[in-house]
Amino acid sequence: MSDTLHPTLLSPKNRVQAKIGAVKDQSLRGFVQDQSPLVSAQELASQGAALEKKLCEHVKTLRLHTSVPERYAAAEALAALGPAARSARSALETVLLRDGSVHVRKSLARALGDLGDKQAEPVLRQVLENDTDKFVRMRAQEALDVLNGILLPGFADEYTPLQRHGTYST
Repeated sequence: MSDTLHPTLLSPKNRVQAKIGAVKDQSLRGFVQDQSPLVSAQELASQGAALEKKLCEHVKTLRLHTSVPERYAAAEALAALGPAARSARSALETVLLRDGSVHVRKSLARALGDLGDKQAEPVLRQVLENDTDKFVRMRAQEALDVLNGILLPGFADEYTPLQRHGTYST
């Protein structure tokens, strides 16, 4: 995973900058930034194939790798891709409900919010109600808030309960 973005090395404020310009893998840069209307269909197809390959690698890492840091990095990389990683939603949901690591589950909840796919709401609500770790539940609430337009994607690190005019259940 040496050619992918490692958000764990970034401060929360720099994570947003990373989403729009510091993606190390040049083939994915166009999916994190707005697409130019002058980009050719061939370039888009090439970028799409590179993106799908990267998504498959990250999903494979989440499902099969035994190393928590590797799974965590894969979840964070998918979160950094945002809506470009929507095709990985069902895999993220499955791993979120089954993974034994609090750190991986928190990152997966964040990624589901950053994908922007409202179909993730039922799983996020299930995690909010049932996960044993309060920080995973907090990330699930933040993800739901992102999906419902209460919080902007990428700003969950600076999120506080006061911004919701309520408190988290513990």
